[in-house]
Amino acid sequence: MLFRSKLNQALTTYQEVPNTFPEQTSQVAQAYFRKGRVLSQLKFIAAAKDNYLKIIVEYPQESEWVGNALFELIADLKRETSREKRLSGYRDIINRYPDSAELFARITITIASEYENTGDNKLALAEYQKVIEKLPQEHHLYFRAVFNVGQIYQKISEPSKAVAIYRQLFSFPQANMRISAQKEVAKIYFKQGIDALGLADFALAASYFEKVLDVFPTHTAAYRQLIKCYAQRGKIDQFITLVKDSLALNPDSAVLRYALGLSFTYKGEEAYPFANKELSKAILLDNRMLLAYLARGWLYEQKLISDRKLRDSINEEFYQKFLDNYGLARAINDQKVNPALEADINLALGNISYFKGNFQLAVFYYQKRFELPLEKPEAETEALYYRNWGRSLCMLNRFRPAMTAYEKAAAIHLANQEWEKYVQVLALEAFAQEKAQNNFAAINLYQKIL
Repeated sequence: MLFRSKLNQALTTYQEVPNTFPEQTSQVAQAYFRKGRVLSQLKFIAAAKDNYLKIIVEYPQESEWVGNALFELIADLKRETSREKRLSGYRDIINRYPDSAELFARITITIASEYENTGDNKLALAEYQKVIEKLPQEHHLYFRAVFNVGQIYQKISEPSKAVAIYRQLFSFPQANMRISAQKEVAKIYFKQGIDALGLADFALAASYFEKVLDVFPTHTAAYRQLIKCYAQRGKIDQFITLVKDSLALNPDSAVLRYALGLSFTYKGEEAYPFANKELSKAILLDNRMLLAYLARGWLYEQKLISDRKLRDSINEEFYQKFLDNYGLARAINDQKVNPALEADINLALGNISYFKGNFQLAVFYYQKRFELPLEKPEAETEALYYRNWGRSLCMLNRFRPAMTAYEKAAAIHLANQEWEKYVQVLALEAFAQEKAQNNFAAINLYQKIL
């Protein structure tokens, strides 16, 4: 009884708010919401729903309380196991207030989501279209409906339609929403570029990455892939000229500095100092630029690979420079968002651990890299990865997994007709077979070498 009495007192208090402060719309909307919650506890469900509906219909500008009210309004319906009954309940709510565009849009989007979640994409598209036709183009729910249509077209593998839909939102007044649409278009073009790279169609891939940059000029990953395309077509000097021309107009662009620095890495070892200089400038301009740290770390890695004397006596200062760049890249990267980059970082950390003689740590990083999905890796990098992984495993007397790593490296060299490297890896594999006491297999490998 005491609890019920306190709830009744709360009802009286909440009712005084709209009567006393009718101009304070946020407080009034909150009061109706609290009143609805109290009525629900008192089991007056219909009266509670009336209060929630009042917020949505009369105070649509109070988005926080409208959202809370809508959640409470449809919570019971969502617990209904029959989809038909849920949909019927949603439409009953719409029919009670046919003149409320806000209520219509919110409930209709809920209906569309019901269809979308069960794969009824045509029905979902039809519901979203109702919202699009009902609301003005600057309304945030109009944006949501159009955006969700684009998401459906992406889901059903119709990227051209998705792009056309998202482009309708490029002039939306709210910047954060406009940018969301631009990011989706960039994502579509980027995927198409990666697919073209997989087919070794570098001209087509480049065209897609250029489209990404038209939409999203600061997309560093698109620059990374575009530079690869220019290099594969023997046009890296042309790209460097284009970037230098752009930098003349915008010298403080971190992205352009990164693009120029990365371009120099494709010019050979003599250009590495220029690459390091531009990448360092990019990091000074934007100390959160993950790919710049990754590229600068790669330069140190190449120095290790090419300089045997340095590799044999890695000083701590050089080692720390390497770790600093890759460590910062790893700290900035979100593994869930960009697993391929995480794989690249783990590979680099595995290589430096291998060169430094810490084989246990090298195997740890190589295994981490192996567990992550990758972009189509370059053959030379991939072969080096498997060779070093195999060598690290051998140093730990783990010969059987080392054989598997060597086999993968050998397959890459064979496919690329790199006979000298192929023979070197076969010799490593034969040694591992011998250590594992698989003498017959070792003899076969030695005979293949001969």
